[in-house]
Amino acid sequence: MNTPTFTKILFFIFLFFFHNEVHAAHIVGGEMTYICLGMDPDNSGNMLYEFTLTAYRDCAGGGAEFDGLTGGAATHISVYQGDGTNFTLVNIPGPSTSIRPEAPDTITIRGDINNPCVVIPSNLCVEKGTYVFQQSFPIINENYYLIYQRCCRNNTINNILNPAEAGSTYTITISPKSQLECNSSPAYNNFPEILICIDEPLNFDHSA
Repeated sequence: MNTPTFTKILFFIFLFFFHNEVHAAHIVGGEMTYICLGMDPDNSGNMLYEFTLTAYRDCAGGGAEFDGLTGGAATHISVYQGDGTNFTLVNIPGPSTSIRPEAPDTITIRGDINNPCVVIPSNLCVEKGTYVFQQSFPIINENYYLIYQRCCRNNTINNILNPAEAGSTYTITISPKSQLECNSSPAYNNFPEILICIDEPLNFDHSA
């Protein structure tokens, strides 16, 4: 099984994310996965994939909304191909050179830690936005890289200088072997607690 790139990095060397507006911070994380659906019946020689982009935000108060919601910025996912050193932008057919998913489905996740010594704040919650979209790609001898960037990290992060001005990048890689074998990326089975206690043991099932 191809190992996915669930990276959360502050920058990608050839990509920068620009905004014309100033937003408050609240983005707390995300990931991207894909399922290979087989040969694309509408594009001979192409593999068809279904991608899931999941983003999380602190829902306490205002702050940066998910891209693609009414009144917000559009969602852009760039696609590159390359060998890990050299990269070329893949132009997606349509009005934009990038993939532009529809608005995300959103749910609220609240803390549910089973510890009688913990009083969970009433306003503690994480909002989860899920984008699901399909895209067809020809089989090539290079990797495909799907890349999504977002501004405005959570202001409470204390190991990043000016977290509200720091961006995040979420990527997934489809290798040549995965393309040929119609492989799919792993997806985690469980969501971690949004609250953990200092000096308390933490057991989490990372199975995928």
